[in-house]
Formats: sequence, C-alpha cells, structure tokens
Amino acid sequence: MILADAPEGHDAHRKVTFKPSTLSWSFRERTGGAGQATLPQVGGSHNAASRIARLMYVKFSEGGDKDALKAYQRELYQLVKNSFPNLPTQQEVMDQHADVSRRKRDEGAPGQQKQRKDAGDGQKKEIAKKSKDEKQTTCDNDGGQKKHSGRQAKVEDSSGTSSSDESDESSYEQAEDGKSRITSGKVIARPKWPKGRVAAKMMARSGLYCPRTFTRLI
Repeated sequence: MILADAPEGHDAHRKVTFKPSTLSWSFRERTGGAGQATLPQVGGSHNAASRIARLMYVKFSEGGDKDALKAYQRELYQLVKNSFPNLPTQQEVMDQHADVSRRKRDEGAPGQQKQRKDAGDGQKKEIAKKSKDEKQTTCDNDGGQKKHSGRQAKVEDSSGTSSSDESDESSYEQAEDGKSRITSGKVIARPKWPKGRVAAKMMARSGLYCPRTFTRLI
C-alpha cells in the first residue's frame, strides 16, 4: 500500500470513524480540531479514505493547525490519484450510493426553498414599502390642497361678511335723511312717520296750529 497508516495503538484508530451520511471517514475534537477524507475523492476506497483520515489525526495530535491539515489532505488525495489514474470519478462513486445522493438533494432543497422564500419576502416588503410611500405622498398632497382651499374659503367668507356689514351700515346711514335711494343694489326706503304727527306738522307749517303747542290759532 502506497499510503502509510497511524501507528498501532494510536488514538487515531479510535477517534476516526465512518459516517455513512457524508460518505467520509472523519474525526472531530472538542478542542476544535477536525478532519475528514471522503470516498468520492479516492475512488470509493474505504481503505484509502480511512488511512488518510487517521494520518490527518496524527498530524493534528502533533500540533498541526487547520491550514496544515487541509494542505496535508490535498497532498494525500493527490498521491492516491497519481498512483491510481483509473479510479472511479466522484460522480460514479455518488451513483453507487444513490440513497446518499438523494438525501443530499433533499437536504439542499429546503435551503433553496428558504432562499427563494426569503427573496420573495424581500420583494413583497419592498413593494409594500413603495406603495405605503406613494399613499403617504398622495395624502400629504391632498391634505395640503384641502388646507389651502380651507384657508382660501375662510378668507372669502371673511371678505364677504365684512363687505356685507359695510353695505348694511352704509345703507342704514344713507336712509337716515328720509329719502329713498339705491345702495349696493338694494332700495332703501325712508322711514315711515306716524300719520298724526305728519298732519300736525303740516297744520303748523300752514299757520293753523302753533308749532310749539300745536293749539289752534284761528
């Protein structure tokens, strides 16, 4: 075998396990270290994938960080591919595990649906916001027009009331002289005097009655 393996009795033989759901031999430590080797990358060989994962664990136990583990993984993958150029492709390996492929598609579908839903919700919110802004603008314009019309009508009413008061006052003052005349389109009649008083004045003017006592002179 071109690939070495972890020393016998090393923790790597206990820590590295196979996960059917991901078709990978992997490990994960509470301290943050993790690594894996997947079957599709090595032509579906469990032997090669498990050895690569254990060698990565040995590298981690010696102090290798995340970047060092990734570089070591790529190096071991390339070693297997160069040694066995006719290995099955990744797609061929996935076809051999159709149940895993189907599960991956099903797991990805909800994520895609969520993305589409989020995009749709975002568009709906944007449309609702634009509609609200347009309604607010329309209301503001209508409110401004109504306020302007109200102020204008109030000024017109005030002007009309003032003109009417002035017209009535002018008509009343002009009617005090006892003559009828037309003011502001209205006929103002002189006030009516009592008939007895009028007759007494006429008799006094004719010399038949005293203008002071209205007693008969002749």
